[in-house]
Order: sequence, then structure tokens, then C-alpha cells
Amino acid sequence: MTLNISFAKYSLAFLALLVLGCSEAQRPTIRVGIGMPVGELMKESTFPFSTNLAEPEGTDDCARYHWNIIEPYDLIYIHGKNILERKELGGRAFLLAITAFNRSNGGCTVDSIGITYQNRQLSIDEALEEAQQAQAWLLKAGFRKPTESEQKNGYFSNPYSAEQVLTASPLKQTLANLTDVRDAFIDPRAGVKKVVISQLIDRMAGADIWIENVRRSSEEVAGQYVENNLESERRYYLYIEFSRPNLRIK
Repeated sequence: MTLNISFAKYSLAFLALLVLGCSEAQRPTIRVGIGMPVGELMKESTFPFSTNLAEPEGTDDCARYHWNIIEPYDLIYIHGKNILERKELGGRAFLLAITAFNRSNGGCTVDSIGITYQNRQLSIDEALEEAQQAQAWLLKAGFRKPTESEQKNGYFSNPYSAEQVLTASPLKQTLANLTDVRDAFIDPRAGVKKVVISQLIDRMAGADIWIENVRRSSEEVAGQYVENNLESERRYYLYIEFSRPNLRIK
């Protein structure tokens, strides 16, 4: 009996590893970066871009391509010599959007990348922790905050700028840090649905990080809000958008 139980236990363990290995093998990799040629994107990724390619818009062969990807995938984001890897992203509610444009004499290259940076709905504390880690990686990879001149003359929001539902009371104070952001999100009177955590830039790309309470965003359409268990609700999404720097600086 002991041998049979042990054999069953190890058989189940082997089966679990086998299933995990299969799911890993079936999940494609998307290797992408701002300015990457579309040919390289297709070659370096195991995701079947060739069969999911949207028709080009405009008169050129590649005036504009846009992919909305909801299948599970592993991300490899390339920024110069820096690599950001994130496994198990995607799914029906966790969109990856990639847009490529044809540049004169430059071929068709990736222009923007919008990432839903999770594979499950997050609590506010989880979303803030993920945002901090993502921002730390960006700063280490060479991104920086815009200068005052760039902030004034470019396309940037104020730090920690918030969007509220239409029926919300005005915020009592300007948000100055992540503690303020958390307090604003869990205040039912504030009705905060979205906060820009940071907007960073370098010579190769711009990067925006923001957090959204998708419950409030969807309830705003109906004009009815259910504000319960605000500190523990798991309805937060973390987004990162990469774009060409010239889309940020005039």
C-alpha cells in the first residue's frame, strides 16, 4: 500500500509538471521594442503575427498596422541593451496593442506599445507595488522624468494627475505621492477612476504608467456606483504605454 501511495503521489507530481511544461510551450513569446522593424518583430517572436496581421491602412504597403492581442503570451520588451521580461500576460481582459507605421526611408517600424501589465485583476496595493517596480526598471534602463521645459511644452500630464467620475466631489488636495494616490482611490467620495503614476522619457522612447479602477470606469456609463470593500476590491488594472519620444515632445 505504501508503494502504491508513493507511486500515485509521484505520478501526480510528474503529471503536474508535464501540464505546466505544455502550457509554457503553448504560450508564445512577443519580443518587441519601439523602433523595431516589423520584420524583426515577426522573426524574433513566436507569436504568429503573420497570420494575425491586420490589413495595412493608407496607400503604402505599411502605412499603418495595428494588432490587438488578447491571447496569453510572454513579453520581452527591448530598450537598447536593456530587456524587460514578463511572463504570463494577456488574456481576454488584458490587451496588448502594438502599432507600426511606415517611416520615410526607414521601413515599417513599431511606433507604440500598450501593455495591460497583469494577467489577473489587482487590489490597489498590488497595483501600486507593480507600478513602483515597473518605474524602477524604467529609471534603471535610462528613462528619466521630463524637464520643466519639456513638461511645459510637450504632451505630458501633471504628476499623479487623476480622472474622477462625473458625480465625484473635487479632490481636497493635489496628489503628491503614492500614499495620496492610494487614499484617493479608496475614498468613495473622490470617485477616482484613473491616476497617471509617471511619464518618463529618453532618446529612444517615452513611457507612461497609469492605474485604473475598471469598476468605476464601467459603472460611470450606467451612472450607478457600488462603493464597497474599497481597500480589498480587485478591480485595478496597471497599464504601461511605450511610444516614440517625438510623440511627447513638440
